[in-house]
Amino acid sequence: MRSEDKLATEPHDEEERTALAWMSGLKLVERDELDGAEYVIRVSLFSRDHGDSARFAREVEAAVDGPCYITDFPLNVLPHHRESRLDVIDLHPPCLGKAEALRFLAEEHGIPPERVVAVGDATNDVPMFEAAGLSVCMSTGMEEARRVARRVIGSNEADSIAELVEELFLAPHGSAAGR
Repeated sequence: MRSEDKLATEPHDEEERTALAWMSGLKLVERDELDGAEYVIRVSLFSRDHGDSARFAREVEAAVDGPCYITDFPLNVLPHHRESRLDVIDLHPPCLGKAEALRFLAEEHGIPPERVVAVGDATNDVPMFEAAGLSVCMSTGMEEARRVARRVIGSNEADSIAELVEELFLAPHGSAAGR
């Protein structure tokens, strides 16, 4: 992925084709078109041979010659891929991941991280959870994300986030929900 486009090679099989089908704006290219690509902001890799995504991430991290930020997850944590056997890693240049957004809010808008409510469901949300004043994970989220979050709410297929917003920001300040 670059800032202006998303590129991928032709899928090897139907399982990979299904995984890529949900990526909007994806352009299939020949392998040699990826060589020397500039301004890459993320490389996503699939595997069904590592047993779990963390093992896959460790192997790639050991093979990369330089600093990087890697997130990993089994593809079947996503609702449209429950039957998938693929593990995914996303390889990024060194950064704080989604916690970069909290740094930006503080630097550009004067909003300190302790005033931010961060909502997520995956391991790539952990740095953001650690920086935010209130970290909230969906009950359907990955175990590591649920463990790090200060609070766990209902499913992402329910009104859980709307209920959280109502509780935190719309309830009367004098009520128990608004405190």
